[in-house]
Formats: sequence, C-alpha cells, structure tokens
Amino acid sequence: MNSLQALVNGDFDGDDSVWTAWSGEGSTTLDLDYTANGPSGGSGEALRIVASDWANGGVYQAINLDANVIYGLSGLTKGFNCDQNWLEISILNAAPQQGVDIGTHDIIVAQHFWDCGASAPWNWDTSFANTCGTNVSMPTEDPGVFMVPESGTYYLIIKSGGVACDVMLDNLEIEILDDNPPQQVWTLVWADEFDGTAINTSKWGYDIGRGDGGWGNNEAQYYTNNTDNVFIEEGHLVIQALIQNYGGADYTSARLVTRNKGDWTYGKVVVRAKLPGGTGTWPAIWMLPTDWLYGGWPNSGEIDVMENVGYAPDIIHGTAHTGDYNWLNGSPPPGGSATIGTATSSFHDYTLEWDENYLKWYVDDVLYFTFLNDQASNTATWPFDQRFHLLLNLAIGGTWGGQQGIDNGSFPARLEVDYVRVYEVSYLLVTDPENSPQGYALQGNYPNPFNPTTTIRYALPEHSMVKLTVFDIRGKEIYSLVNAEKPSGNYEVQWHGLDQQGNVVSTGMYFCRLQAGGFSQKIKMAFLR
Repeated sequence: MNSLQALVNGDFDGDDSVWTAWSGEGSTTLDLDYTANGPSGGSGEALRIVASDWANGGVYQAINLDANVIYGLSGLTKGFNCDQNWLEISILNAAPQQGVDIGTHDIIVAQHFWDCGASAPWNWDTSFANTCGTNVSMPTEDPGVFMVPESGTYYLIIKSGGVACDVMLDNLEIEILDDNPPQQVWTLVWADEFDGTAINTSKWGYDIGRGDGGWGNNEAQYYTNNTDNVFIEEGHLVIQALIQNYGGADYTSARLVTRNKGDWTYGKVVVRAKLPGGTGTWPAIWMLPTDWLYGGWPNSGEIDVMENVGYAPDIIHGTAHTGDYNWLNGSPPPGGSATIGTATSSFHDYTLEWDENYLKWYVDDVLYFTFLNDQASNTATWPFDQRFHLLLNLAIGGTWGGQQGIDNGSFPARLEVDYVRVYEVSYLLVTDPENSPQGYALQGNYPNPFNPTTTIRYALPEHSMVKLTVFDIRGKEIYSLVNAEKPSGNYEVQWHGLDQQGNVVSTGMYFCRLQAGGFSQKIKMAFLR
C-alpha cells in the first residue's frame, strides 16, 4: 500500500513525480498548479486543475490494490468560476494514453465518483462521498467506495473539463474499509444448454402472431413455432427469420418465452448469442413481468438485456422501461450502449444483474450501464420487485428495426444462442483455511422476526452438495435458497420473504432447513407484514 501514501495529507508538490499530467483529445487547455489556497480543512499544498474548451485533462498515478478488499476514497474538493463543467475520479486497469479520452468502457470498476454536468456554477468544500455522482460498481455504497476484481496495479485518474472548469483537491486518501468482506457467489438455478435435438417445452413456450398486431412496434414478421423458424442445430438454438408469406405477413420468425416455466425475482441472466445483422433485423433478449401487478405496459416494467438493430450491427443496447420512463410519455427510458465489432460474427455473453437496488448490464463481463433504484418506493420509477420471465426473439422491421428499410438480401437471418443461464446470489464469508469451519452448522437468521429481508448463515467444513430450503408450517416448500455444490467456508444468503413465484408470503412462522453431507438442521423464522 506504499503507493497510496502520495495521496495523503495534502502531499501535492510541483515536483512530485508520482502524479502524471494527462490530457484528453480535443482542443484542451490544461493548467496544473499547486496552491496553498486549497479547500477548507486541507493541509499542505492543494492540486489545482484548470481544463477548458469542452475537453478534459488532469492527473493520474499508479496504485497497488488487492482483490476482495473494500476501499474508500476520500478527500476535499472545490470548484469555482465554473459553468457547464464536471469533475470525475475513476479507477482504471491501464495507464491512460495521452490524447485519448477515457470513457466508461475503459474504467475497470466503473467508478464515477462525480459526474457533475450541471449547467450552473457550483462551489463547495466537502468530502467525496457527499458530492454529486453515482457509484456504478457498488450502487448501494457511497461514491468513493469500491473494489477491484483482481489484485494488481491500477491507475487513479482525476479529470475535469467543460466550458471552463477550475477545481482544487486536497487531503486525498484511500483507506481499507473492510479487508474481509463476503464474496458474492452465483448459484445456477435454471439453464438451457441446447444440447438436445428439439426445443425443451418444459422450459420454453411461444408467442405466436403478427408482429404488427398487439405488440406495439409495427413489425413485419409473423411469429410461429414452425421448425423452419426455430430449431436446435449443433448445440445452438436458432431463431431464423424467412421471407415467407404467412398469416398476412411477408416474413416469419419466432419468439420464445419462459413465462410460467422460468420466472425470477432478482438474479443474473447470461445469454451467449451471435446476432444476425442485415438491415431490418431487430434481435432482442429481454424480460417482461409475469403477473403485471402494477398494470399493463409500461407500468409493470420491461428489462431489455440486449437489443440490436441490423443497420447498426456493432452497437448493443440495454434499457429499462417503467411507468414514468418510456417513449409513450416522451420521457426516454434509462439505458446504455456498448460497441463490439464482432456481434454478428462471434458469440458474446449478454448479461443482466438485478437486485433490489440496481440493474446492471454487461457484454462479456464488461459493465456498460447501471440503473439505480431511486429508493422512493414508487413503482412508476422502480417496478422491478416482482417476478419476470425471459424472451428471445428476432423481429423484422418495425418502428426501430425498420427505420432504414429491410434488406431482403440478408435472409435467411439467424439469431443463434449457445446457452441461457440464470443464477441467484449468495455470499461466501471468506475464511482463513487454518480457521475453516469444524463442522456443519445452520447458524440462525437475523433479524428475526423480519420484514422484508432476513440473512441466513451456514457453515460447511468440506466441499458439499448443499440444499437450503424454506418451508411453511405445513411442510410445503416455499423457496429454494441454495441447491448447488459449494466449497468449504462460511456463507450467508438472504431471503426476501417471497415464494418461488415471486409473491410475498403471508405473515407467520417459517422453517429453513440445511441439508449437506448427511447433515440436516432446521431453524424457525418469523415473517411480519
């Protein structure tokens, strides 16, 4: 941690070689200065950055960080004489290149401690955690709190820009907040590897009908369950769109759904797919509510894990739709995009992580967008607390896919899917091997009674097949928390008071049973509504 010492207690000096000046592309005027007139509460000299002309610049330095450690970045900052400006502090996994702007795709932990793009002057003396901005990597934490995926050398970059952005920073410090946090463990709960010879109808159903009738996008295809539109080929699911007059439409395709066969509240969805390309194609991997508890679309929500339009084949979109955020009322839905040059020639993992606090979108494990729960208990902005199911389809034309017409020379068009995997999360409490659990144990839950969430801890002295299940007082299984092999260690998992269909259970007494390695133990849990 010696490399962090250059951050502490106003250790800025005009001759300090640990800081490297950096300037992004564009017409940049960058002025680095050290001044004793820093933010109030600081000490020694403060760093002053002046960047202008709608470009950006600043400083960076190398820091050594360890995986599975929660760090906190703190300090003082002050902006003045500024308008339409911003300050950003991020952690990168490679040194920034001079003249190359650093975007969100290059930020390994996707930390935006600031993104102050306000069209008004600002002036403050404050700590990092209390300033504007979001914590994209760890959304439930304050900005400035972060982890890195692997131990190694990273780069702390401080950049500012705008019409004329003048900022000072002082008393920067990175400290260890927790050097033994629980590790997130994803447990596979549903999957289709498409290893058979036919579609598994216990996992998939079909939406059948014209794309311009009832689904709102004015699409040109008729969705069928015909074997020339949807089939298994060499271990891949193939959804194939054809030029074919069928049901009054000029094209046919398919739309598969897991509704009432695979429905989840929270978790991680990973779909490995190769996209079709061709102007007029519109493949999608997405999720809809199963029960529409808050009303019809868009009030109960929609989650687009991946969308792509054939006239822009390299751009991947991830989007959330809600009652307040949708195109019908003129309020754009929150979303992001990633650019990959091989979307139509190679398979890529399209991933959504979802819990009660955030939705996060990835391509090949690279995070490119996060939508945070505003914690306002308002279903118009966050309806994502109910069970959703998965849809895979290849649309043709429509309000988005057909904006540049349909190229009939690109047919047949194929969306190919290698696998679909759905996970639920639990947490491994990291244990020193010399102090690993001496025996199996179900260590109770807290709080108890609880509403709406309780945490259950258990211990495994050796690698074991684990079943952790919630039952009601009649012995009926309510929810499967864990059903997977796990290494030895101490674990914790949360139950949100839901049944397997995502419905909130009734007030009353419930039991949790651990079965592992021939061991079995039950605890009582009281749920209050």
